[in-house]
Amino acid sequence: MTQKAKELRKTTNHAVYYIDMQLFHKKNNARRVIVLDVGSGTVGGSIISCPQKEGIPAHPTMEKTFRMPIVVKDNISFATLLEGTLVSVKKCVEHLVTGEKNIPHNIHVIISSPWHASQTRVVTLSKMTPFTFTQKLHDELLEKELRAFEEEYKTKFGSLGEDVVIVESNTMSARLNGYSVLSPDGKSASSVELSLFISMSPKEVLSKIESSVQSASHRSTVHFHTSIFSVFTTMRDTFADTKDFLIVDVDGELTDISFIEADVILENASFPCGRNHFARIVTEELGKSKDEAEAMLSLYRDNTLESNLVAGMEKAVLKAESVWIKSFSQALATLSSDIFIPPTIFVLVDENHEKWVKGALDDEALMPYQIAGEKFNVIVIKLPLFKEWLTYIPGATYDVYMGMLALYITRRTES
Repeated sequence: MTQKAKELRKTTNHAVYYIDMQLFHKKNNARRVIVLDVGSGTVGGSIISCPQKEGIPAHPTMEKTFRMPIVVKDNISFATLLEGTLVSVKKCVEHLVTGEKNIPHNIHVIISSPWHASQTRVVTLSKMTPFTFTQKLHDELLEKELRAFEEEYKTKFGSLGEDVVIVESNTMSARLNGYSVLSPDGKSASSVELSLFISMSPKEVLSKIESSVQSASHRSTVHFHTSIFSVFTTMRDTFADTKDFLIVDVDGELTDISFIEADVILENASFPCGRNHFARIVTEELGKSKDEAEAMLSLYRDNTLESNLVAGMEKAVLKAESVWIKSFSQALATLSSDIFIPPTIFVLVDENHEKWVKGALDDEALMPYQIAGEKFNVIVIKLPLFKEWLTYIPGATYDVYMGMLALYITRRTES
C-alpha cells in the first residue's frame, strides 16, 4: 500500500482483495478475545475463545455475555446518545473482565449507526490492451476511492466530522473482463471492476470509545468494525444459496437497511426510528413512563395485558407501526428510484418487537417495492440458525447478535 493510503487508513483492518481473512493464525492454538456490540440502544459484549484445528479456527466458544441499555438522560441527540453510550461501554467491559485472571488483550468493537458512515463504491478500469492486475494497482485504485469517500462524508458528523478515520475498506468482489474471480492478483485482463465497502467514523468518537474500553480493561488493543459489514458477511456465509437479500437491523434509536445483490452490499441506508420509538409512542398515547410502556408492550405481545388497556395499546401500536413503515419506505426511496426489494428479508430485532416489525414488512404500503408475483420471505434471525457453529459453556447467556459477531470475528478478520 502506498504511504498516502497508509496515512489515510490509521485503523485496525487491512485492505484486501477478498474478505476471507482469518483472525487466528496457525501459531496460536487458542485465543480469547472480547467482542463488543456498540449500538444505539444497548451495548453488548462477550468473551469468546477460539481453539484451532490444523491452523483453522474451530467453532467459537461463548464464555461470558452481558448486555445493558444505553441510558440517555436528556433529549436524544448525537451528543447525549454518545455520552450514554460511553458509560454503557465502560460498564459492559467492567462486567466482562470482573473475575478474569487473564483479561483478553484484543477487544473487537463493532459499531452500528450513527457511529459510522459507509458506502459501496464500484471502481472500474479499462484499457485497449491487456494489463496485469497487481497489488500496487489495487492500492492506487483504493487510495483514490478512500480520498473521494472522505471528502463526500466528512461533513456528515457536523463539528465532529473534520477529522475522520477509515474503519474498513474491504473488497467484496472483483471482476476481470466481466468474470468474477476470488483473487485477481497477477492475472491479465483488459478490464477490471472492484466492489469496495468503505466505512469511516469521526476520530473523536472512536477515541472516546477506545478510552472507555481501555479504562476498564487496561492495556488492551482495540479493533473497530461495523455492524453492517459484520452482519452481511455472516448472513452471506450462513445462507450461501441466497445471493440477493435485504437486511433490516432494528436497533434502539435507528434502523439500518442493507440491500445485497449477487453477494455484494449494493447500497445501505438508515433512519432514526428503532425499537425505542414504540415505547415513546406508548408513553405519549397512554401517559406512561418508559419503563411502564416497555412492560405493557411485553404484556400486549403475550396477550396478557389487562383488557381495559388493550384498545389504547392497539391504537398506540398502530400509530408506531405507521410511522416506522413511512420511515422505512422513505429510506428505500433514497437507495434507488427503481429498487425492488429482494424476496428474502433478514430481520434483526428483539422478541418484544418482532411481531410488529414482521407485520410492518407485510404492509401494502411496501407493495410498490415488491418484485411482481413474489411475496416477501421475512426471516427473523434467531440463535438456532447459528447453533451448529457456536459452543456455549454451561451458564453462558444466549445472545443472537453476539453469536453472529463472534462468528464474524472468528472467521473473517485479522487481529
